[in-house]
Amino acid sequence: MGMTTLLETSEEMRQSFADLLEKSFETALKPGTIVVGEILKLEKDGMVVDIGGKSEGFVPMKEIPGCYGADDLRTNYQIGQVIELFLLNQHDGQDETRPHYTLSIRRVNMWKNWDRLMELRDSREIVETTVSGTTKGGVIVNIFGFKGFIPASQLRVAKTLHDLIGDVLPAKILEVDKYKNKLILSHREAVFEQKAKMRAETIGKLNEGDIVEGE
Repeated sequence: MGMTTLLETSEEMRQSFADLLEKSFETALKPGTIVVGEILKLEKDGMVVDIGGKSEGFVPMKEIPGCYGADDLRTNYQIGQVIELFLLNQHDGQDETRPHYTLSIRRVNMWKNWDRLMELRDSREIVETTVSGTTKGGVIVNIFGFKGFIPASQLRVAKTLHDLIGDVLPAKILEVDKYKNKLILSHREAVFEQKAKMRAETIGKLNEGDIVEGE
């Protein structure tokens, strides 16, 4: 199913689904959380899912990756499948014909990737980014499907900003805020670390009396 976690339908999986629901209801359903749901109906414009506690949600077609119509939906999903969903919003419930929750399959992995970015920020690991555009103050880069920003002060390149478009740059993550959709990185810090490692490796190979060329 590509971007979503899918559990096969069986008696064991139904019990697993029940256990997951019980765990998910330890905290209230609220927008900005990931929940599990069982597909109840496949409709022409999306799917209806059971997310437990007699609560139903609707996943619009635009929030289902790889599906653009009812045929795609039937090909990729079936009634009874259990999937992870991102809860977008909750309705007041006055319209009994409308599910109380709007959900997304597409955003599950995106939300998890924000957590991955925060882990990479904390661990100070170097990541690869692709430059996709420029602004007055730096370059826009793509990483894990997100857009990030590297300020000009955090670049260590001989090219102009425009000439960087399409280049792959190593970077370290400085700031991550998934609620504000904010991602700031540093190419300079990644370059400094890489050069420091290269110097350490080179020095480690040298012996007293060796003749080497240097710059």
